[in-house]
Amino acid sequence: MTEHSIKIVYFCLENYQPLYESLGITKFDFNRYDSPNKIVLILGGNGTGKSFIINELTPLPLEHVAFRTTSRIIPGKDGKKKIEFMVDDSLIYTCEIFYPSDKKTQCFFRKKDMVSGVEVELNPNGNVNSYLELLEQEFGLVKNYTNIGYFSSSVKS
Repeated sequence: MTEHSIKIVYFCLENYQPLYESLGITKFDFNRYDSPNKIVLILGGNGTGKSFIINELTPLPLEHVAFRTTSRIIPGKDGKKKIEFMVDDSLIYTCEIFYPSDKKTQCFFRKKDMVSGVEVELNPNGNVNSYLELLEQEFGLVKNYTNIGYFSSSVKS
């Protein structure tokens, strides 16, 4: 099995209710493209969203788990998650997930070769199921892996 260097270089959440309720913010982001630091510190008081942010540091869309039975997007707003991964300092994967208030979730997945500059949209239709298949194909990531962290009676798979 080949080992790869993978790091999160950009992360953004927009219109997430837990961050709005705890901090009064509608956008949270960080950019590590030019950062020489290898450590990120998330510091805050109880109930300010630290665990929530850590749980969202995944390219997977929101799940209704751990007794969360409603959307975590601010009601009436469109939500968005964007996360960019750098692999072996030569590829950038961009995962964008849109949670429109008036239609179904859409997930887009781009791959950019940093040497040639060629960027390809791997999921142009935004379909969630094909997006999940691409995550498994490109990263070996299966959504049920994340559910392990949410042992509760509401987790079915």
